Amino acid sequence: MSQTQFSDFMEVILGPFGPAYNVWTFRLDTGETILAMLKGDKVESLQFSNSRRPGETPLRTSQGVEMGDLVDRVRTVYGDPEQDDEVFFYYFSEGIAFGRDCTWKNAHDPRRVSCVLIFQKAPSFGSASVVPR
Repeated sequence: MSQTQFSDFMEVILGPFGPAYNVWTFRLDTGETILAMLKGDKVESLQFSNSRRPGETPLRTSQGVEMGDLVDRVRTVYGDPEQDDEVFFYYFSEGIAFGRDCTWKNAHDPRRVSCVLIFQKAPSFGSASVVPR
């Protein structure tokens, strides 16, 4: 079972009408860094970034995609994303997004997953198309 090392780091991100998010930073004993984005007292999203050292076991999604896997493997497992931008490709119906080049240590290869964003599933989206490639 993974333990969490709590950071004493909290940042407030300001929006146009005052504080938009409180951001807490954590580090898992598996080496991943977690950014918890809170709006008020509710967690809006969790971002897992690959900051583990070589040889440490990578974090894995319930579908078996590992941090550091090739982006092509994500598409094979999850199908075509519902939205794709420069940094993340989103699966809103699954409540997950994968980042190609998040601004963290060892995140300089756009062919690999460098961070995973977890958020509440969007019911208006159908399930992602799972198409074997």
